[in-house]
Amino acid sequence: MELYIRPHKTGQGNLKTIIGCILPYFLATCLIVPGKGVNAQPQVTVDSLRQLFAHPHPDTLRISAILSMSYSLLEDAPAFLQYHSWLDSLCRDQLNTSSELSEKAKKYYTRSLGFSLELQAYYYQRKAWNAEKALQYHEESLIYSQAAGDLATTAHALNNIANIYQDRGLIPTALEYYLKARDVWEQLSDKTGLAICLDDIGKMYTTQGNLSKAKEFTQLALQECQKANIQGTEAMALMHLGNIYTLEGDFPAAEASLTRSLHLGEQIKDDLLITLACRYWGILLEAEGETRKALDIHHRGLALAEKMNYNKGISLSHLYISKLQYGQHRLADALFHANQSLQYAEQTGIVLNVKGAAEFLSKLYEESGDPAKALQYFRYSTVMKDSLFNEKNRWSMIRQQMQYDYDKKEAIALREKKVQQIILIAFAILLFFTSIYAALVFRNLRIKERQNKIIEQ
Repeated sequence: MELYIRPHKTGQGNLKTIIGCILPYFLATCLIVPGKGVNAQPQVTVDSLRQLFAHPHPDTLRISAILSMSYSLLEDAPAFLQYHSWLDSLCRDQLNTSSELSEKAKKYYTRSLGFSLELQAYYYQRKAWNAEKALQYHEESLIYSQAAGDLATTAHALNNIANIYQDRGLIPTALEYYLKARDVWEQLSDKTGLAICLDDIGKMYTTQGNLSKAKEFTQLALQECQKANIQGTEAMALMHLGNIYTLEGDFPAAEASLTRSLHLGEQIKDDLLITLACRYWGILLEAEGETRKALDIHHRGLALAEKMNYNKGISLSHLYISKLQYGQHRLADALFHANQSLQYAEQTGIVLNVKGAAEFLSKLYEESGDPAKALQYFRYSTVMKDSLFNEKNRWSMIRQQMQYDYDKKEAIALREKKVQQIILIAFAILLFFTSIYAALVFRNLRIKERQNKIIEQ
């Protein structure tokens, strides 16, 4: 489950000025929470920022306003990208060109940049459904948030990076990031973040077939949710627990968990949760042999995913529908939905989903008597399988390069700071000896003056 970063303080800026300028608009948006259907009015927020930028205000005030209103801005993608692009450029310019920044100011711009990058990563991961671009932003956000000591943003970045690696089948790497995220959530005593992280680890173990470990982490996530009354995450954990029961063959327990999950999703009006619940319901119904009902609920999930432009969900729904139709010997319909699944999987860039759709298409074309296309898609799935192994090394190299670039900038800045310190020390020493020399000259002049007076007398 991708994590939304809750707005937090950004440091500098005149608090009274910020309150006076953005309070009416912030109050209208601060009730918006991830996954909750709220009748937000993003245009009001955009207008407030335009008014703020239309008059001379401190850059720190503008940064605070953008970061505070970012979630509502997500509903207006051009405005969101425009203002974060400005913030991104400003922070980088300050960090790269301002040699006289105080440590406090440097930390402020580093923290703001890390926070902004993570918000942009969230946009690409949950709104634009571009996992490739999201990962780039998450990785860079992690560098800056760690440098600034911003634990909240660091935890979000770690957790979201783990989600993307899990989607791509890079399980050891995903687990490494999940465990790091868990440690930071515990350090922050953030029950929501910890619950989501534990649930994600449980889901990962489910995909690996380790159901005992999966159940252990999912039930820990549920405990955290119930302690803090976190309904959205509780619904997610319940549906994952329902899926574990389905895989274990305990259909009554699966039905009880999924019923509760779907009820919570509908109660908080979260289309994404309902879409996911439909998927797991479909898997349960198929396991129970209720093919027709399973198709109906997968079609419901598909409609909701299309409504949200949730390409990953669209791809998976098409694939489940295709497999059910294949079981009904409806080969033409199965081919249509499998092709749709592949098309949307390619748009998401999730290699594991592309591989799954291509493998099934190869099987369908073989059944339909088209060996050329069957071979074509088999080779395609093999390429995807190979790319899963190369993906980890590629991103490891990218991450190392990003860290190297950041460290290089830090080294240059440190060297310039040392040069300035050497110059200041040399100047101080020169001033000290000049003062001593002047004092000696003045003393000698006084002595000579007294001697001349004695001679005159």
